[in-house]
Amino acid sequence: MTLPFRMNALWKTYFVIALMSIVFTLAATFVDWQRIEDRARSELNYSNGLVSHSIHNLFDKHELLLELLGNRLLEIGVTDQIKSSNLLDTFLTANPELGGLGLALPSGQLIVTSSNLAKAKDNLLDKEETLKSFKQSLSTNKMVVGRTYYVPALKQWLIPLRKRIVDKNGRTVAVMTSGITFNFLKGTLSDQSNRSNADVSLVREDFYRQYVSVAPQSDYQRVFQTPLAENLIQQISKTMKEQVGFGLDFLKSQHKGERVTFYVKNYQGKLALGSLKYDEKYHFYSSVWVEKALIVNKLYERLFWYVILLLLFNVSLYFLFRVNMDSQNESHQELEFQAMHDQLTKLPNRRYLLEAFDAWKHANKNGFAVFFIDLDSFKNINDLYGHSVGDRVLLEVSTRVVANFDNCLCVRQGGDEFIILTHSNERVHNLNACRNFLTHLYKPFVLDGFEFSLKASLGVVQYPNDGRQLDELLSKADMAMYEAKRLRCGFFPYSEGLQEKTQRIAVIERELIHALEREEFFIVYQPQFNATSKKMIGVEALLRWDNPSLGFVPPDEFIAVAESIGLIHDIGLFVFETALTEFINVCHITNKNREKLRLSVNVSVQQLFHPSFLESISQLQKRHDCSAIELMVEVTESLFIDDVGLAKKILLALRGKDIQVSLDDFGTGYSSLGVLSGLPINELKIDKTFVDNILNNSQDLQLIKSIISLGNGLGIPVIAEGVEQAEQVSTLSKNGCDFFQGYYFSKPLNKADLITFILK
Repeated sequence: MTLPFRMNALWKTYFVIALMSIVFTLAATFVDWQRIEDRARSELNYSNGLVSHSIHNLFDKHELLLELLGNRLLEIGVTDQIKSSNLLDTFLTANPELGGLGLALPSGQLIVTSSNLAKAKDNLLDKEETLKSFKQSLSTNKMVVGRTYYVPALKQWLIPLRKRIVDKNGRTVAVMTSGITFNFLKGTLSDQSNRSNADVSLVREDFYRQYVSVAPQSDYQRVFQTPLAENLIQQISKTMKEQVGFGLDFLKSQHKGERVTFYVKNYQGKLALGSLKYDEKYHFYSSVWVEKALIVNKLYERLFWYVILLLLFNVSLYFLFRVNMDSQNESHQELEFQAMHDQLTKLPNRRYLLEAFDAWKHANKNGFAVFFIDLDSFKNINDLYGHSVGDRVLLEVSTRVVANFDNCLCVRQGGDEFIILTHSNERVHNLNACRNFLTHLYKPFVLDGFEFSLKASLGVVQYPNDGRQLDELLSKADMAMYEAKRLRCGFFPYSEGLQEKTQRIAVIERELIHALEREEFFIVYQPQFNATSKKMIGVEALLRWDNPSLGFVPPDEFIAVAESIGLIHDIGLFVFETALTEFINVCHITNKNREKLRLSVNVSVQQLFHPSFLESISQLQKRHDCSAIELMVEVTESLFIDDVGLAKKILLALRGKDIQVSLDDFGTGYSSLGVLSGLPINELKIDKTFVDNILNNSQDLQLIKSIISLGNGLGIPVIAEGVEQAEQVSTLSKNGCDFFQGYYFSKPLNKADLITFILK
């Protein structure tokens, strides 16, 4: 008599689940739309950032070029048309993005042009499209960007750039004028916007368009010679205010540099999502747009599969309920649950994992990740507060594990260990999941009046890359977890050779503890040279370790270990003490009325932030007569991700002690122009990895050019390390590198060899 009731209950459950699946599909569709739209906004903002940054940098570059060109014209005389024209042609050849160059008197009359504009002797005050920008250039020292217009002599459209030339009395003697070709700009901006398949527009603050990517060439005359209609501007500003809270004027005055996204009709009159930004220096709006229909199409693609999955799910669910109508009774299910789950946390246990692993592999054929979690110092909780409190802490941890790893298989291994199987095999996604979990886990909670903030260590392995069997994966995940504990880094992904590396690190750690007292460390010195005079300017002190058991151990192996066991400060002081003693003696022996040589010493971030670092440096300066040398410390870019404020304070204190600062491995880390301009940096050091490839890698060469240009702009000398070939020397010299260091000039030398090297 209970069967009809059971059948009724099961079918009710079926209809509830079916209804929930529909609701879930609708909710997932809504969430997907939000995600798609948010992603579109992010991509548009990213593309707009690239576009505005590219244009701003392009204008910055040409403002500097016009400044240099103007100064050169003053030197040779602006009225010398032959020399001036030749100089303009030289600059034009070096900058193919320019359509032409010209020099005009304050009256607007062009007096000199590049050879491709030889017939263009117009007066810039006579044309409407050039009048306003030319007048503006007469009253400002900044470069003025004019309206886009067509140049018949070149048969192409240009964005004009103008900058006045003033004499030493501040009197305007002429105006430099140039123009960026429309084709160059179109190629540059199309590269920046391809990522989001978006359209790009640049509009001046007077609402004349400077660039519209979708405008056909036949429409250029109307597009660039006619400003946006007043009613259209008002409509855009109104729409923008409704969606983001402020209009165009407020964006220009109060939200400088901010990118905002909103829906509005685009150039073709279609509803589009756009990102808008105002550049206050060059007074233009950059906008990147994508039609809403293209965004909606992405949702339709997902919705199609959602509907298919919904139908498959409900059909499968129907047959599942039919097949399981006479399934096992509730008591059997409870017994099975108890056998497969942890009694305390109710999470699946190791037996469950063993049973489910093959099914999980089958369901995730493309791969997945396994996380092995171990709480840090959990034993102390049991010892201090008792096992009952410890059990409640584990319940809270299990709750946070399940909440953080939603839709994953969460298993309690036993004790304070948990195992997570994810659906994702993407490395970045999985590492971000670890990072988010540790942040969530560390949030404090209170039990019996005691506040707890927990930390854990996670090992990460990938199936099938790191193994195919469960035992193998868990073993490697456990190994990676212990590496995370050793490094105190929270989580660590397994990699090939980790077992051997772990064993070697253990040996290095054991030997390193006694290396100082056994006098196993020594210093070598690699000379540095002036790029112009080829004279030696100083040396970099390099630490070496020769251990009886391990042999020669590279610094990149033992420095990290020294930091992890707290020895780096003592080793760093040894380097300073030894290098100062030996190098000051070298300078006294080799002194021939030469200029002071400098001694560069590497300082790790951990050593720099040590509480007694500055005091130790002061004591070293008192013990050694440093008047015969210049002392410099080398720090890496990782300094800026720890504590920029403290770093700046320490570096300023070093400057107060007449110690210079070199920024080592520049270009490999986190530095930015904003950070550099605010720190007391005396030198930029180009990393060897870039120097190695400058002869066959245009990107590395361009990066080095940018670093040198940045250094020149900030008045900071640039040194290249790892220079090993004559061709590298020639290329770096040609591009303005100030100093060299590398095997082409000299390998690292001990004290005796350094003396011989200097005296020869």
